[in-house]
Amino acid sequence: MKKLLFLLVAVGVLAAGGYYWQRAAVPPAQKVAVSPPGGKPARALPVKAGRVATGRISEEVSAVGSLLANESVMIRPEVEGRIRAIHFAEGQLVQAGGRLVSLDSSEVEAQLAAVKAELNLNRNRMRRAEELQAKNFISAEALDVARGVPPIPVGPFELTFDAVGVWPESKILWLAPSTTPDALTQLEERLWTELVERGFRAEERVYRPHVTLARRARSVESAVDPVSFPVRDLALVESFPDGRNVHYEVLERWAL
Repeated sequence: MKKLLFLLVAVGVLAAGGYYWQRAAVPPAQKVAVSPPGGKPARALPVKAGRVATGRISEEVSAVGSLLANESVMIRPEVEGRIRAIHFAEGQLVQAGGRLVSLDSSEVEAQLAAVKAELNLNRNRMRRAEELQAKNFISAEALDVARGVPPIPVGPFELTFDAVGVWPESKILWLAPSTTPDALTQLEERLWTELVERGFRAEERVYRPHVTLARRARSVESAVDPVSFPVRDLALVESFPDGRNVHYEVLERWAL
């Protein structure tokens, strides 16, 4: 009985060893996939393959925005004007005291030329007044007044003469404006203020701008065509008797 049992075990071991040897000897390519129950072949799993390599990975983000500097400086000129040229490039380092921009100087040069022309004109007028004083054509007091009265800048204006009449007391035929411009009224008030400060006595009569046409005239009742004159400057004039007439000499002029 024991010999029979031993014989069966030995046969089983040999059979198992032969089956393992047969399975191990078959190449992998010759192996056939075992179909699952039902007869349908098994589906292969999808696999993606690639070559392994080293590289750099970066992340980029695109957006719309604005940049704000940590520090900023506002550069302004001491005088207003239009920039004519820029003497630096963006981002360039500049030295203290260096020229950054050039302003258009045409307007300033025009103003300077006008001031120089006015200065030369006033010098010529003063020289003329000194010559007249040296020839005793005008008094020394009038010359001092010509030198001392400052300009009164009320601005130029138009003066329109559109009324005519005769003053009954003096029999003077006059031509005058029906309405006095505000600039002329302001000029008369400021002129008297300056003269009073210099010791003159203010005129008590009402200021009536006019042009004397004739003396010892009769009254008239007729209309006149308006006549306009541009007023650009103020003149100081001295009158001198010249026989039966009167001579007028301009001592000084000031632009309004």
